[in-house]
This record gives sequence, C-alpha cells and structure tokens, in this order.
Amino acid sequence: MLPCSFSARTSRMLSLGVCILAAAISCGHAEEPYAGAAALVDAPPELPVADVPPSPEASEVVRPMAEPAAAPEAGPTPELTPSQPDQAAAAPASAVPAPAEQPSAPSSQPAAAEPPPQTATPAPTTPTTPTPNTPVTNTPAPNGTPEFAWPADCEQRYVFRSYSGTRDTKYSVPAGRELHPQVMFEVPWTGEVQAVAFRSITDNARILHHWILYAPDGAFITGWAPGGDADKAPLPADVGVYLPSSGSLRLDMHYNNLTGTTAQEDASGVEACVIATPSKFRKNTAVVVGLIGNATVPAHARVDNVTTCTVFAPLGPATLISHSPHMHLLGTHAKLELTRDGVHSVLHDAPFIFDQQHNWPLAPAITVKTGDQFTVTCSYQNNTERLVTFGEDTGDEMCFNFVTVYPKGGFACFPF
Repeated sequence: MLPCSFSARTSRMLSLGVCILAAAISCGHAEEPYAGAAALVDAPPELPVADVPPSPEASEVVRPMAEPAAAPEAGPTPELTPSQPDQAAAAPASAVPAPAEQPSAPSSQPAAAEPPPQTATPAPTTPTTPTPNTPVTNTPAPNGTPEFAWPADCEQRYVFRSYSGTRDTKYSVPAGRELHPQVMFEVPWTGEVQAVAFRSITDNARILHHWILYAPDGAFITGWAPGGDADKAPLPADVGVYLPSSGSLRLDMHYNNLTGTTAQEDASGVEACVIATPSKFRKNTAVVVGLIGNATVPAHARVDNVTTCTVFAPLGPATLISHSPHMHLLGTHAKLELTRDGVHSVLHDAPFIFDQQHNWPLAPAITVKTGDQFTVTCSYQNNTERLVTFGEDTGDEMCFNFVTVYPKGGFACFPF
C-alpha cells in the first residue's frame, strides 16, 4: 500500500480518467459520450510517448481584456484569436497547416514555451509584459451548462494541449489502440505564480479517457475525467493552487480507441489562469492529494473495498475544500468518511458513474489534524470472467478520492 505523497513513478499510476480533477477545479464543456466505456479488454498498456517537446503555442499570455459584455446565446465557443481575448477556447492545432516535410526527431529535452502575439501583428521577439485583466464572461458551452468566467484577479492565461511531433499536429490514436502519451512543457512563466482557475479543453471526447497535469516533482496539479466539466465550482476567494516556478510540466493523456475503426486525432488539454504578482497571491495555496484505496475486483463479484488512512498534518490543521472520487468502468458507488476522536462523519456517499465524474465542494470546508482518519470505500460490480486489478487501462480499475487541501506540504494520509 502506498502513502499519499507519491513519487514520479507512482504519480504516473494516478493517470485516471481523472479527474481532476481532479482536476478538481477545471471548467469547460461536455462533448459526445466517451466511446471507450463500451469495452473491457485484456490488452497490456501501451508504452507512453515520453519527453515530447512542447508546442510554442502551448503557453499563452493573454493581453488585458475589455469590460465583459452580456453573455451571448448558447452555441459553439469561438476560437481564440489575438483580436478575441475574451473567448475561452484556444485555436485547435489543426487551424495551422502542418509542415510539408517530416520534421527531424525532437530533442528529449523540453524547449521553453513561447507566448503568442499580443495583437494582430507578428509575434515580438521577446514576450511582452502581461498586466492584470478584468473579469471575462465567456460563451456558454454548447450543451447549455452555465457560462464560465475567469476570476477577477486572473492576470495571465496559459494553454497546454496534446500534440505529436510538431506543434501543429494533433496526437493520432490508431484504431484498436489504447495509448498513454506524455507531453512535456517547460514552465512558461517567470518566477512564482499562483493558479486561480483551470478550464479543460476537450477536443475529441470519443477517445479521451482523461488527462492529468503534473508538476516536475510528480505532484498532481489538476486533471479531467468524463463528466468533469458540468459542475465545477470556483475556488474559494482566499484559495489559489500551487504551480512550480521552474522545471518541466508533464501532461499525461489517456486515449482509448479500442472500439474505433479509424484513427482519431486529439488536441485536448487545459488552460490555466494565474496570478503573477506575489503580493496579490490569495492567502492560502492548495494542492491536490490522492487518497488511494483497494481496486482489486474478483471475477463475477460485487465488492465493497474499504481502505483507511491516518492523517499527518505537520504544519498544523489542514483544510479540505473539495474531493473527487475516481474509478473505472466497474465502479458503482463511492464513499468518504472522516473519524476524529471517535466521532464518525460521512462526507460523501453516492453512486459512481464513469461518464459523470464530479468534483464535490465541501461546504463548509473540513479541517483535519494529525491522527484523524479517512476511510475510502470503492464499490464494484464485475460481471466478467477475469480478476480485475489496479492499472492504467480502461479495463483495469482504480480507487481514489482526490482531495484539494491547504496548506501546501501540510497534509498526507498514510494507509494502514
């Protein structure tokens, strides 16, 4: 059993369909149903594509914005152009023609991301200095979910999207394959920043199982899994999310085209909004920590796997502001419980549906201290002929509950 402070190797095993997450705080829009939910297979995991160089378009600094206009009627979100800074979606990788010749093999070292032009004129040779912007009201998602607005204290926005080989080429997933590529990005900002919002970018929902953005040390930053766009609540006004000041960010993608008959392309990812002025940082800086449970499911069985961990809070009481359960296709129910000084409370007890994964705000927030105990229960129904265990592929299983907690470095939970 592993503690909740994960190594880089273990963090790769966190590649969920999460969730972020887990993504715990990204906002976006729902697409057509995930096609991989129909298949359970025994194929071994595909080797990841590691050390892919970042796209020069992967980091975007948005210039100051005008006062928000009234939200337009629901419809497709326009693509982002230099003259349209208020729009939420970045231009897809296919918007720029791919080079005629096959590029040479990329370097194994990630290159520094370059900001796009700030106006309609060609990009400057050096990045311009971003300044604070006003709140943005974006176009509602096509499915009619509430419009997404960046926080008023957002100063810069950066886009990180999946691609293959060159910045203009979407990642291609052959028919009948399940892949786990990794895309590396050099940290594009200078100095310390604090994230205040994330917006997921879903390009091809048919094959996208999940994505996770990791820090250089393997720490979970944010993520997305099916259903994770519809109900993302904004962070509390006094809470931001930790981002590293240097090193390489890793965007882990999970694609499932096992039931497809043709190759599928994708340029999904995430847009991050940050405060770049340390004096304006929000009071509390949060991180995402995974509470891990038992994901073993015997053939032809219904099981409730229960795992308990003990809190270690070295900096004093820690505050949990949200949580996000994550399993794969066999998952049926998720439960999260807290025990302190013999007093037992249920924080979450609800059905789990793979295509409807959510981040659940804790209102009010929960304060925990060293010695408190969390109990994670993952329930499964396995109607197949095989034993299913923990793994990255869709046909494997996982048992997590991702909690967003502050202060950074002030929370861990160690299983018995």
